[in-house]
Amino acid sequence: MKVKERSFERQPFPDLIHRSKTNDLITGATGNLGLSLGKVLGRNHSTCWSRVVAYRNDWLRNALAGNLLELFPSNGDARATGGSGASPEDAMRIAFATLALAAAFSLPALAADQVEKAPPTGAYKKVSELVKIPDFLPGLGQLYVDPKTLPAGPFLAYDREGRLVSTVYMLPIEDLSNKDKRFDDLAAPGSKVDHVDVYFNAGHPGVEKPHAHVVLWHVPKADEQRVAAK
Repeated sequence: MKVKERSFERQPFPDLIHRSKTNDLITGATGNLGLSLGKVLGRNHSTCWSRVVAYRNDWLRNALAGNLLELFPSNGDARATGGSGASPEDAMRIAFATLALAAAFSLPALAADQVEKAPPTGAYKKVSELVKIPDFLPGLGQLYVDPKTLPAGPFLAYDREGRLVSTVYMLPIEDLSNKDKRFDDLAAPGSKVDHVDVYFNAGHPGVEKPHAHVVLWHVPKADEQRVAAK
């Protein structure tokens, strides 16, 4: 019986809902919520679990559709506040909606890496600490890279005040000349791109082979002076 009731979880949802980070957060707490409500309301755990899953599906559909008034029961203040007039079903709806809202407001913790100011978060390392190059390279700035993405990058380039100015890719010429070699799905963590430069480099520590620099500038042309030599 428990397996039959839990099979409700595997019913198809709209793709956006199924892949939602909010949905992932809420799903992780659904089982514990069903168990807790079962104890409080004197109901079977499996029954409460199935009802909570159903309420989760309704809540996500209404939330993504912008139907905020449908997120909580609307049949009386006593029910909305969990008072003596609330039915067990409404109590479960209120508990689940509260959990869902808390999960939704916790989403900033799941945001992408911070890259606008140095040092960037995540797996990025200062290039001058990985190989023997100056901490600040005139024309590029202070570089950070996730070592796992070498040699292509992206390299994040910052000015002397730690502000992101460009994202740089270093693509070996021999790879660009190889018809079987591709650079697919290169990450682009920076902000809006103002303009792009592409030029040859004979090689340097970290990317020793001749390669092309593809520079996505996040600042206007005039602001490139922020990484110029003094």
